[in-house]
Amino acid sequence: MVWWHVFLSFGVAGAFYVLWLALQRLWLSPIAHFPGLKLAALTMWYEFYYGSFLEGQYTFRIAEMHRKYGPIVRISPYELHIDDAEYYETLYSRDAPRDKSLHLTGMFGAPASAFGTVDHRRHRIRRQPMNPFFSQQRIRQLEPMLRDMVDKLCDGLRAWKDRHTPLHIRGRGIHHGTLISLS
Repeated sequence: MVWWHVFLSFGVAGAFYVLWLALQRLWLSPIAHFPGLKLAALTMWYEFYYGSFLEGQYTFRIAEMHRKYGPIVRISPYELHIDDAEYYETLYSRDAPRDKSLHLTGMFGAPASAFGTVDHRRHRIRRQPMNPFFSQQRIRQLEPMLRDMVDKLCDGLRAWKDRHTPLHIRGRGIHHGTLISLS
């Protein structure tokens, strides 16, 4: 057997797979008819590039897409982004429960947790013991503490404003330390 036949076979199979994947994501997907960048609809690498190499700038890229394409845009092969407050009740209706996305829940490696559960009914069962912590009464009890934290954050932002220098809240800083240090 000649080895170049094996490599050629894998190359041809790989090319057909990539073509099938592109066909499925760009034209056969249930969300293919929504507007957005074709590259973002084709691969998750587009989001990865803006999130990792450009330090979390994908949020701002999504805002640019909304200005160009409208209130509903396709931002990845599996996701839509909606910038329309009127659509909230439609998305988060109790009458239309939906399962979570496997690629979002699987990234934490805890499929037996409430957060990692894909199936809606099973998620409700697993989340039920935590429901008292998210009740309106419990949130109202925490309101003074939350208000105090927000006031500290606002004071920190006002103090920063007096410096007349930009506050860079890009990338990991916004998630891990910038707002905490300001509050």
